[in-house]
Amino acid sequence: MRPEDWVRVAENLLDAADPSEAHRRSASHACYYAVYHFAARHFGLDPSAPNAGHAEVGNRLKTMRFQDGLPRAVVMARRVFGELKDLRVHADYYLGRPFTDDDADRALQLAQMVVGSPPLSR
Repeated sequence: MRPEDWVRVAENLLDAADPSEAHRRSASHACYYAVYHFAARHFGLDPSAPNAGHAEVGNRLKTMRFQDGLPRAVVMARRVFGELKDLRVHADYYLGRPFTDDDADRALQLAQMVVGSPPLSR
């Protein structure tokens, strides 16, 4: 499975005429993992290995040095990773707080900025 596949899952979940809150939460989860796996791949990390945890990927993004020729998607991943993580944590753990259309749309927009999927027209 590729990072782009996670974005397609999110798009499909949100493409329903009236996506449920469960769809919105699942889409946010998928968007986060699209960027997580993209970044892990960029850094040559195996996501199943102990050294490739979420904190490690986040730390590598935060501390990477900018250089000429760095792919735009990697720069975008650095910019959006924290916000996507916050949205995913909200979606996965704060079930008593509503997860809105705006929350899900934001997660999808952020993931698309990194993975490069065309915007979903709804």
